[in-house]
Amino acid sequence: DGVHVVAITDQVVYYCMTDGAASTGNYVMHMMGASIPSQLVPRYGVPCAIYVPNHVAVQEPVLLLTTNAEEESDGFFTVDPVRKLQRQMARGKPATGLNCWVCGSHSSLHWGLKSDLQENVLTLEAELAKAQTRVTQVKNEADRRLRAELQLRRSWKKQQLEFEAQLATDDHQKILEQTTKSLLQQLQRNSQLLKHDGAETNVETAKSECVICRDRPANTAVYPCGHLCFCQEDGEKYQNHLRHQKQCPVCQVEMISLLRIYAP
Repeated sequence: DGVHVVAITDQVVYYCMTDGAASTGNYVMHMMGASIPSQLVPRYGVPCAIYVPNHVAVQEPVLLLTTNAEEESDGFFTVDPVRKLQRQMARGKPATGLNCWVCGSHSSLHWGLKSDLQENVLTLEAELAKAQTRVTQVKNEADRRLRAELQLRRSWKKQQLEFEAQLATDDHQKILEQTTKSLLQQLQRNSQLLKHDGAETNVETAKSECVICRDRPANTAVYPCGHLCFCQEDGEKYQNHLRHQKQCPVCQVEMISLLRIYAP
């Protein structure tokens, strides 16, 4: 119309408003539109969104200029109200803080920000990939440390059980050694006393009598102290019928069991 100038390229629409002298030919063109999504092309063709600036004295209708998509046909333009079609055509999500300088719309697709958006998306994807890699590394390190901790605990538990078993074996061995030593000493004393005269032998024999019946010879020793205190019958009675804590009659040491002593 000699006032509004539109330049249409492949996917972008440029616009400027002249002073009415179209013959001058030198204009500053502003990028104001881009093609709609490809899935809408079969229905609406390849559109060029043409908006009238807000600062025009008389507000003209806002129009959508759409070219035909047929390459072999003669070119022509169809003009339809933009506001009516905008409700049917998803022109993009609102861009925060960005308004079209022509129509004041929040739509970002006709602003020519496609390249910036792509760069932002690529940047975010790269940052996301780095973050995912870092999360994977942290997870792998945590799993490795957990496995090492479990292995260390199992090793520590095994060593603890072995140490406790060794302590129990050592204690049992010491008790057996002490008992055996006491029995051997008693046998040596008895053997030496048998070599003495009859009076000393009688005295020693009296000392080897059962401490309960004083009649039968003592042939049962107390474990672990090794004192030869009971005959076989009284030893069994003492062990089976004593209600309180069983102790050696000689040294009062706690009695664990009785051992039968056989003379050579």
